[in-house]
Amino acid sequence: MHEVDINREPPTREFLEKHIDPDRFLEYVSTRSPVFKELGLPRSKKQA
Repeated sequence: MHEVDINREPPTREFLEKHIDPDRFLEYVSTRSPVFKELGLPRSKKQA
């Protein structure tokens, strides 16, 4: 097993897309992130 500190080395977008169910995406991303706000992604599960 390989231990990774995701705060120091966040997973890549490709990794997230491969391993996270699209219906649960908002559970794994920070909606306060500047990148999240720039992309104009939905702010809630209802909007998604």
